[in-house]
Amino acid sequence: MKTHVKILFALCVLLCTAGMDAQTRVLLTKYDGSEQAFMVSDNGQLTFDATHVLIDEDGANTTTAILRSEIRKITFATLTGLETTEPSAPLLVYPNPASDFIRIATDDETFSVRIFSPQGVCVLSQICKKGDAIAVSTLPKGFYLLRVNNSIIKFVKQ
Repeated sequence: MKTHVKILFALCVLLCTAGMDAQTRVLLTKYDGSEQAFMVSDNGQLTFDATHVLIDEDGANTTTAILRSEIRKITFATLTGLETTEPSAPLLVYPNPASDFIRIATDDETFSVRIFSPQGVCVLSQICKKGDAIAVSTLPKGFYLLRVNNSIIKFVKQ
């Protein structure tokens, strides 16, 4: 009897979620404190060029361009109707600009870190603990995006 209930429950969940399109909420926080939100479907994309963040919400080539120099933080949340993921804590990267290492100030005890070049290439990926130094001395000088859990902030490598 218990097996039948489990199978029935699994089928109900499968049927209820069939055809449900996941969307990613992209929230841009600017240095002036204003925020701009976008709902990016599975067909949409978020890309970067030399000076802008480019957001195509539905893959229809209607792109919104926002100057990278105005953006302090990019936050992602996946919305499926079943769950919402939001960043667990505010964060700060220091020193910024950096030459040898960076540290992340956050309330999380452990967190995942990924560093992306302006071309979108992941150049570093690791799990860190609160207070860890992250070596960036081997990275070429320039602008980088740092993704910590679900939040993204930028930093400059000198």
